[in-house]
Amino acid sequence: MDLGAGSGPGKKRSLDASLNLVPFIDLMAVTVVFLIMSAVWTQLGGLKVATAPPAPCGPDCATPEPPLSVAFTATTFTVSAGDVIMFTTPARRRANGRLELKELAAFLEAFKGQHATTTSLRLSPDDELAAADVVQVMDVATGAGFADLAFE
Repeated sequence: MDLGAGSGPGKKRSLDASLNLVPFIDLMAVTVVFLIMSAVWTQLGGLKVATAPPAPCGPDCATPEPPLSVAFTATTFTVSAGDVIMFTTPARRRANGRLELKELAAFLEAFKGQHATTTSLRLSPDDELAAADVVQVMDVATGAGFADLAFE
């Protein structure tokens, strides 16, 4: 294999090869833009969700109230405080497929009205629920005034 030989005797072919870099540069530019946009959307789409440790209680303080939690499946919503079930309603869907959450919202707003200092709510969604359903319940909870949401 002779890389330097041309077609005739004594003629040498040039070893310079032209490489078209324009498609490569286009691909890299699109990739960089995609990564930058992804990084921005992950920061914007983030939601601060944390479980807060229970506050320490001294000898003269009252027993703390058990945390309020909302357990929901594809068929029911159950609001409880500790082992006491406070509210249960069946899960209904509108014609567009979204959950009907008026009853849950009314109960959470009434509870928040009676317990104004309560800001935390624990959510226990079923594993088979769609993410859109969980987000709807989170929106109802934050709309009722519960700022600190945690998942169980």
